[in-house]
Amino acid sequence: MVLLVANSRDFATDYVVAELLRRGQKYERLDLDLASEDRVSLDPIRRQLRVDGKDHSFTVSESDLQSVLFRAPTHLRESSAGRYEPDKLLARHQWAAFARSLMVFDHARWMNHPKSTYAAENKPFQLSIASKLGFEAPETIIANCNQDRNSMGENRVAVKALDTFLLRVEDGDAFFYTQLLGVGELESSSLQQMPFIQQNAIEPKVDLRVTVVGNRFFPASVTREGRGIEGDWRLAKDAAEFMPYDLPASVGQRCVDLVSELGLAFGAIDLALCRDKFYFLEVNPTGEWAWLLETTGGRIDRAIADWLLSG
Repeated sequence: MVLLVANSRDFATDYVVAELLRRGQKYERLDLDLASEDRVSLDPIRRQLRVDGKDHSFTVSESDLQSVLFRAPTHLRESSAGRYEPDKLLARHQWAAFARSLMVFDHARWMNHPKSTYAAENKPFQLSIASKLGFEAPETIIANCNQDRNSMGENRVAVKALDTFLLRVEDGDAFFYTQLLGVGELESSSLQQMPFIQQNAIEPKVDLRVTVVGNRFFPASVTREGRGIEGDWRLAKDAAEFMPYDLPASVGQRCVDLVSELGLAFGAIDLALCRDKFYFLEVNPTGEWAWLLETTGGRIDRAIADWLLSG
């Protein structure tokens, strides 16, 4: 049996489900946003998960579980800003903790194990490992000031949040995207109230998304009208074009090695190509990839199914 831990609106998991069905593979799916509608219990001693719902019921035991696709981030870092009542927000966090508790099935193959995901979500740790493996990386300082500019030069600075955080505001969401600032802007910025990541801005650049599944990698370029996008391409996602990219095999293998070194089986890696150099930006252990299936044709869904059913 394959267990899928996700969200009912996660299209990536939907694609994996379709592929498993095509192969006639038995699976069960636990969507955390709908779990409260069912009777869900976990016996950590006997290692048994039981779900009883109106339309479905299943039991997962240690003896019949082969692999787990874990699409839930290890921590639900968000602020409701009044959008959720305290009991609702508490429930959301407790379901996230419940999902991590499935680590009791330690004999199964995980994509990705919560413990490894937790470590790999740390951006400074990612940069340290990537640098050791030979990746180029922009000069980086993590601080609530800009006192040490010697290694950063006088170029524009890419400012990033140290940790991914989603702020729920009224009827929408607020997210800390990468911002390009002049050196002088950092002194007067409210950012001095907290530590943040400062990096030399890589300009000009072409963004690359390399999705790693096991020992396979699926590279794609991110452009607008055939050219690189300044700053954070996610701010121009509606106009962005995603195309298959012929990544040098040595760089692709380095991406595979990075994911493996982080203890992961899956990773969505962001690179920046600038003047024939490939710069590592970050890796997301629960990154999105469903839209790449439609735009680039790379069969990430099949690669994930292959991995879940192997070994």
